[in-house]
Amino acid sequence: MVFRFLLKSILAVLAFLVVAYVALIFILGPDDSCYDHGGRWLKEYKLCDYGNKERCLEIGGKWIEYAQACK
Repeated sequence: MVFRFLLKSILAVLAFLVVAYVALIFILGPDDSCYDHGGRWLKEYKLCDYGNKERCLEIGGKWIEYAQACK
């Protein structure tokens, strides 16, 4: 019984952190997120050049393998 309560509490905190993280991405915008992960934001193409693939997919972007970029 105590174990279930602890597990639910931990899952609730993790869910909150994920939601807060995603919300922060939308507040900061794609350019800040791109720079924070070592990329270069190309505004005219809406593209993060030399971004991070995992980060791109995490925020719902489309990873372009041949260009090593996130759109």
